[in-house]
Amino acid sequence: INAEYMGNFLPVKSVLKQISLIYAEKLSQRANKFIWEQDMASFVYYLLSNNFGVPKIAEQKFIIFILSVKQNKQIVRVNMFARFLGMADPPMTLSVDELQKYLEIYEFSWKTKDNKEATWETDTALFVPYHKLVEYIRNNFDNPSQEAEFQDLRKLLEGMKETEPKSGNKFVDFDMFFAGFLSVYRLMLTKTKEYVLNAFKAVDVDVDGKITLQEFILLNRHIGALSFDEHRLTEIFLENAEIASQGEESLSFHRFVVLSMQHSLFSESIQDQFLGIKSQDEILAKLKEIRSSWEVTKFELTLKLQSLNAPANIKQYWTNVGAFVEERVKDKELKEIKSTLITAKMMQEEITRLEKLELEHEEEPPKE
Repeated sequence: INAEYMGNFLPVKSVLKQISLIYAEKLSQRANKFIWEQDMASFVYYLLSNNFGVPKIAEQKFIIFILSVKQNKQIVRVNMFARFLGMADPPMTLSVDELQKYLEIYEFSWKTKDNKEATWETDTALFVPYHKLVEYIRNNFDNPSQEAEFQDLRKLLEGMKETEPKSGNKFVDFDMFFAGFLSVYRLMLTKTKEYVLNAFKAVDVDVDGKITLQEFILLNRHIGALSFDEHRLTEIFLENAEIASQGEESLSFHRFVVLSMQHSLFSESIQDQFLGIKSQDEILAKLKEIRSSWEVTKFELTLKLQSLNAPANIKQYWTNVGAFVEERVKDKELKEIKSTLITAKMMQEEITRLEKLELEHEEEPPKE
């Protein structure tokens, strides 16, 4: 950074207002997946480039703004924004997913009529209604699998609420809340990651670290929630998917973890129920059973697959899955036991399902 910019800082109120406008603009671009997925630094530069057009001017404005943010990091609201830019001390960059979570809660907590609206854009602390944050965590975390985390968030809110003397309304410093929320949220993701890994690996048969919409639907059909709604599941997938280099949308493992946590999908108990197991010993027994009968199972599934009138790409997909299962089953040092068992059972059930659908179609009376 050139010396000419040093000391050329924006007034603190201008910095705060700019931050508020940036958040608002980012939210307005939610439908544009490319922009919504941008990290904050790239988005700010993109925004200034659009506003000023001339690259040199946009660059100057960008540098001055960044320096001004750095100059005011002692303000909690500015410090949170600095963390989205990767400028916190000590270094602690927040991910794009965490930025999106911040904006989601930020937007939700302002959908009310009792905000302190007069000067909030330039206030050093953003106070939001306590009851809106209570409503948010109740809507998103009040379920049996997240009971402990739900109680932690309630305690966090109780300790942060402040009462306005005149109105009696309760408010919470939003950025202080989000800092505490983030600690709980990250622990929840870590816990979720441990149990959904097997579900993810069960459909990531090409081991490229991502899954397609078809694979996500397949997984939900067999080990998802009790109610299978393909339309809703497609919406959930597309809301969370990333765009691959070939233009196909897919879910990385990290996005899969976030999605699974938000929608309470693929719990350990549901996976065990699908496999019909209750202990580690039963997992090993299932593997032994599949190994001993694999050649017969493979032969029967191959015949079923060949007899199907399914499109060539469907047949090829299940042929590849069969080869994947065979390789795993024959591996004497196999570590991915549970995910392999899930893949094998899903393959058998899905080919049987496709066969049944064809038979039902053949039995339908011809339309007049």
